Amino acid sequence: MHRLILITIILAVLSVSSGYSQNRHVKIVKLNKQAVIKRHEGIQLFVLNGSQIEKGNKSVPIKLPMNFPSSAENAYFFFQYEAAGSDLAVVLVADYKSASPVLYFDSNNNFDFGDDGQPVTFRDGKVELRFHNPAQPDGKTTLSFSKHIMDEETERRYLEMQKLLYKSPKAQFTLPRYWLSMNPIARVGYFRLNGIDYTIGFWDVNNDGIISRKYIDGEFYIGDRLLLAEGKQDSLDENFHKNGYKIFENVIAFSKSNIKIEEFDSLGNYVRVSSTEQPATVSRIKEGDILPSFSYKLIDNTTSNDVYALKGNGKYKLIEFWGTWCRGCVQLIPDLRTLHAEFGDRLDILSLNFNDSDLEKVSKFIHAKEMTWQQGLSTLELNRKLGVNMFPYSILVDENFRIIAIKIQPSLVKEHISKASVNTK
Repeated sequence: MHRLILITIILAVLSVSSGYSQNRHVKIVKLNKQAVIKRHEGIQLFVLNGSQIEKGNKSVPIKLPMNFPSSAENAYFFFQYEAAGSDLAVVLVADYKSASPVLYFDSNNNFDFGDDGQPVTFRDGKVELRFHNPAQPDGKTTLSFSKHIMDEETERRYLEMQKLLYKSPKAQFTLPRYWLSMNPIARVGYFRLNGIDYTIGFWDVNNDGIISRKYIDGEFYIGDRLLLAEGKQDSLDENFHKNGYKIFENVIAFSKSNIKIEEFDSLGNYVRVSSTEQPATVSRIKEGDILPSFSYKLIDNTTSNDVYALKGNGKYKLIEFWGTWCRGCVQLIPDLRTLHAEFGDRLDILSLNFNDSDLEKVSKFIHAKEMTWQQGLSTLELNRKLGVNMFPYSILVDENFRIIAIKIQPSLVKEHISKASVNTK
């Protein structure tokens, strides 16, 4: 009798254990590979005159390193680096017009560029800088810099936008053709769940060498980011509609699985994941998906409409998220006007305003700018649903509301519709 009870208990435990294993598939993933995060972020380069820089509205004296080439054309730029106790770190770029500029990094944020170790020289148009956290010796982050090449029209518009964004009256921009791109390097690992290979890792957004749940979540998420992609990838995109997620999301709907983030190491050495039957806390939209249906209020804030009301007329749809407070959004308005005028028979534009409190003033602005296409209002809930994490933000869909492109520039919308028109003739 006792033996029968014991066998019954063992079988029950094995059954529960087997079921747990089948449903959970817990994996400990070592993050010992490297992947480039595709940001292609243009870095603002400012001309260095003498031995001072312009930071905000202040002129700050700096100590140049020994043998710094005073006769060359030199520049400087800022980027986020909280490990030094400041939001912004400064990098000098010696001889920025040459094929091999030299970077001097003020790692301790004391504006003395002679006590930070040896500079780094570009090789084959690229350079990698690795930064350590003084408070945590094992905490480190790596950034890759490369030459940033623009055509003349993009250069002109980009320079105009940066002049609007950067308010220092004394700062002198270099020409954008001599600017740099910055692509962070993520530590990633690979795992397999339910017959599918995945890549997982983290992006250390503030470059402090620590993977942290600390964040700011206002109009859009700011904080370290979880990266997840199907297949074994050596390059990833930080944006929500591609591979990037809020780091505190517990269960992610991805491919054929709901993937749960069980635990991760603050130094980015490992992450523990599992497949689960728990409902997802976040899903995503991507190119090729059908745009989820959503309702929005027109600009009068009283009349509601459904985005699918635009369906069935055979036109493309461009959904643009914007605000009068967003200079980049305002700069795009002439291009949207041109799109509306040239392709109104093939394209519907829907502009969704966000975070403007005085709607009467917004209506007057829309009238003054001749924004004669449909105007509505977005909400924080809708922004999160569609992954809107910056402004301006746009989604192009076809006549059946299948997503063609996300974060697409008006010039590329024009190019896409023109090519589609030629192919259908």
